Amino acid sequence: MENMEDKFRALEIDDELQKLKQELRKQNSQTGKTPTTSPSNRHTSPIKQKKITRFYAILGLKPDASTQEVKQAYRALVKRCHPDLFFHNPQLRQKAQEVLTKINEVYEELCSNKDD
Repeated sequence: MENMEDKFRALEIDDELQKLKQELRKQNSQTGKTPTTSPSNRHTSPIKQKKITRFYAILGLKPDASTQEVKQAYRALVKRCHPDLFFHNPQLRQKAQEVLTKINEVYEELCSNKDD
């Protein structure tokens, strides 16, 4: 299993990708160009597939993991990263809160992806 720092780095990379996409959309809207990906095929785009694969990696799973495995990995990470565990150190508590927020986003995305 990857160590936590690698997983956090993957989350930060994902945030950077999201920012770059937003900037590109903003530039396209200003120049009048339309994005090449339509809403109907965005679901299966290579970028989305890489994102989903990275989400599974963050949870320490393979992309073919079952919903139950996703749930178990999510719960195990939450137990290790929960902000309440760091009540003695406000800086660590804040970082844990940020990490937990990202883990929650990953879990929600994977769960919604399984339903599709």
